[in-house]
Amino acid sequence: MLNSFLTFVSRVLEVHMLILIHFHLDALHSISSSDIRSAQFFPYHQQASCKFGFPQFLQEPLQEESSGRRGRAGRVQPGECYHLYPKCVYEAFSEYQLPELLRTPLNSLCLQIKSLQVESIGEFLSSALQAPKPRTVQNAIDFLTMIGALDEKENLTNLAGKNADNGAIFRCFDPVLTIVAGLSVRDPFLLPQDKRDLAGTAKSRFSAKDYSDHMALVRAYEGWKDAEREGSAYEYCWRNFLSAQTLQAIHSLRKQFSFILKEAGLVDTDSSINNKLSHNQSLVRAVICSGLFPGIASVVYRETSMSFKTMDDGQVLLYANSLNARYQSIPYPWLVFGEKVKVNAVFIRDSTGVYLIQYLSYLVGL
Repeated sequence: MLNSFLTFVSRVLEVHMLILIHFHLDALHSISSSDIRSAQFFPYHQQASCKFGFPQFLQEPLQEESSGRRGRAGRVQPGECYHLYPKCVYEAFSEYQLPELLRTPLNSLCLQIKSLQVESIGEFLSSALQAPKPRTVQNAIDFLTMIGALDEKENLTNLAGKNADNGAIFRCFDPVLTIVAGLSVRDPFLLPQDKRDLAGTAKSRFSAKDYSDHMALVRAYEGWKDAEREGSAYEYCWRNFLSAQTLQAIHSLRKQFSFILKEAGLVDTDSSINNKLSHNQSLVRAVICSGLFPGIASVVYRETSMSFKTMDDGQVLLYANSLNARYQSIPYPWLVFGEKVKVNAVFIRDSTGVYLIQYLSYLVGL
């Protein structure tokens, strides 16, 4: 019944698009504020404790965005675009958005540069057409040195490729490989504004009450692979508010990472050996903690509330689409996370609850 309904909806949408194309119907009017909302990385902040910086969402007007909004009205017939500002204000707008090199963290890029056998990261980046500030580059190098990915001479260490490798060493390769690939792409869990509750409920189905966004990702991916083998991947994504494109990207990255590790001789060719302990949740959590450190927040309980604190930022909040944001209490003293961003407050993205022993296992080198 569900498959028949989805087929019917798909055909209705196709007919609707054909009618629009045939009769050349499009939007006649558009309203433009020229604002664009994007993440911009601040390498240091007014707070002295924010040593390495974090992305912050900004909303800024751009001349480029104004032209784009104008082009959306009257594509095949005369139309009008209403701009919510006078010409003198428009002329004060920035013409283009900052290059990505100047508004995103440089940690991953620095590791890629060193993998090319470049001697000095700073000198290499200074040759860019619009080079990042030396302070930004140095902060990225300091961070990578602190977590052990680079040594004091900016050489790559074994830790630089440790995340997925730990999964192989501790025989829980597949779930860790999925998490590493998932951290490299956008969140596959969709959150439509008009269906936030339904999307949140759909994501909760993957939680198993283990207080881990990362393990929910693993279950969502494994369910997608099962559905793909059965020929029902589209229905699976539609029902669970998942992005098929992102899941496909995770699948491609998994294959790529697995190939690299096997070529380097770090992974056994027998997948059953690599995944002998994949069912061990405590072990997987310890490996996640190892890969995401120093992204760790303490869970602070008061009489009637629960809050989260990091050493750098003090109190932080959980993103609304995090599974852990839906719980009134979390039975773990720590949350490990991969990213934090600032909107009006500092938010941490996908997180996993860990016990002290799992945290300490990282500090002693697992």
